[in-house]
Amino acid sequence: MADVPQAVPDAPDAVALNRARAGDTEAYAILRRRHAPAVRRLAWVLVPPGDIDEVVAETFAQVHEVILRGGGPDDAFRLYVLNATRLVSHDWLHSQALHTDPADSFADVAAGGPDAQLIAREFHSLPERWVAVLWHTEIEEASTADAGEVLGLSPEATAVVQHQALDALRQACLQAHNSGVTRPTCQRAAAQLPAFFREVTANPDRSVALDHLSACAECSQICSDLTDIRNTLRQVIAPIYLGDAAAAYLLAAREAAARATAAAEGKPAANGARRPSLGRLLQVPAQWRWVAEGTAAVLRLPLSSSGGTTSRGRVRRHRYRQGAGRQG
Repeated sequence: MADVPQAVPDAPDAVALNRARAGDTEAYAILRRRHAPAVRRLAWVLVPPGDIDEVVAETFAQVHEVILRGGGPDDAFRLYVLNATRLVSHDWLHSQALHTDPADSFADVAAGGPDAQLIAREFHSLPERWVAVLWHTEIEEASTADAGEVLGLSPEATAVVQHQALDALRQACLQAHNSGVTRPTCQRAAAQLPAFFREVTANPDRSVALDHLSACAECSQICSDLTDIRNTLRQVIAPIYLGDAAAAYLLAAREAAARATAAAEGKPAANGARRPSLGRLLQVPAQWRWVAEGTAAVLRLPLSSSGGTTSRGRVRRHRYRQGAGRQG
């Protein structure tokens, strides 16, 4: 069996995860140092300031347990640890409440309608590397250089993967949309819709789709969502992992990136955002369990939890443990 590459301070997440899974504590420390600012940004939204340090420490401790048991992500560590932060924060604030299955605690994005459900389903069907690239570049709006540093890719390679992932997501969403249309006018235009996202301008039948989109609100909406894909992903995908904290977290991430850019260019940094009030954490309705299961498949989260109690000062860890080998 080939040796797992040695983790070094600038090792990409995939290498550090492999080493951490093999018991390398320094490799996990690399992951913690790299992603702790993001975890703190989310905890800053979810819990009182005095609890942030403990929530961050507890989150990384619980995730470490999963990784040592052979679980956790292969590449998309940021998504995994942010979702863990949300669940830990929820337990921290509601330690006396009845704990639910982690699969039932994903944010409710059903208000986005059928298109949101379709986009979420197709996003979670992508390879994990593509999911990670889209999260960093499209949702957190990191540069291809910064995202590539985390993922072990050059900026150029990151841009290529980003383009491939976006194209695959758009085409998959269009295919899923087209398979469900029943009106003859929609069916005639469906075959032409992919041309809008692959910049095929020489198609003589392009006018058929254009005419149809001007008259069909349903087809026009999905095309609008896929054209403004960054905003769509931020509105549909981010809340699945971040819950009610999505907007505040993404704003803080954008401001952190702006401060880093300003520091690199020798410019004064802008003032930070005010701490937003804590909103309630939503529970996903039963009809949205397939989204939770799809996300859990990406995150490798277990879909069952054992019983037990917890105190205010200690969040229970069983939620993140693998089912195999778990003690009763």
